[in-house]
Order: sequence, then C-alpha cells, then structure tokens
Amino acid sequence: MWQIINRISKLVQSNSIRSNDAYQVLNQEDEELKRIIDELNNKKESSEKKSENIPNNHKINDDLKKAFTELGVSPNADSATIKSAYRAKMKEFHPDRFVKLSQDLQEKSRKKSQELNSAYETLEKAGYVK
Repeated sequence: MWQIINRISKLVQSNSIRSNDAYQVLNQEDEELKRIIDELNNKKESSEKKSENIPNNHKINDDLKKAFTELGVSPNADSATIKSAYRAKMKEFHPDRFVKLSQDLQEKSRKKSQELNSAYETLEKAGYVK
C-alpha cells in the first residue's frame, strides 16, 4: 500500500516538474510497481488454489460437504479418521440399540443410520476412504 502512495506522490511531483528525467523515473517505478502487483496477485491465486484443493485433489461439492458434516470430520481428514468416525456414529445410532425403546426412536435411528451409510458411501465413491 505504501508503494502505491509513494507512486502517487511522485506522480504529483513529476506533473509539477515536467522533465524528461522525472518521466523516466516514473516509468521505471511503474514497471517495478506492476511487477509487485503481479507477484501479489500470483500469491493470492496460489493461496486460493491451495484452499480449494484437499487431499486426493478433489474439489468439495455440496454432497461431499454434507457427508463430511454428517460424519463430523473435516475435509482434510484421512481415511482412517473417516472410518473411525463412521464406526463411532454407527455404534451410537445403530437401530439394534433402540429395539426396546419407542417406535419413534427406532424410526429416527433407522433414518440416521441410513444417512450415515449414505455419507460414508459418498466419501468412499469420491476416493476419500480406501
């Protein structure tokens, strides 16, 4: 930012001087400023690409986001972590654990385990689970 302000102040000074030397200095500084801006843009683009990339070079779509959320893991989780989270959630919500409880709880348990299975299959098909 200070480079831009410095450039503007020199531009104002050169307009008052109007000499060939001042224009040469400004042109050299313009090139330097352009190089700096390009460098900053390249850094920004590379950091954006890094944030878009996740393991296995997959881009996260809405289905994958939902699957990761359903299993309670981050998109950067490895295969073992995803499997562990899936097993823990299935153990918690497995329909066999709710056999002696009300029909309503049994139905909720079935739906939840179906959602967990679907989420795990989605991640498996996308290559996150091996």
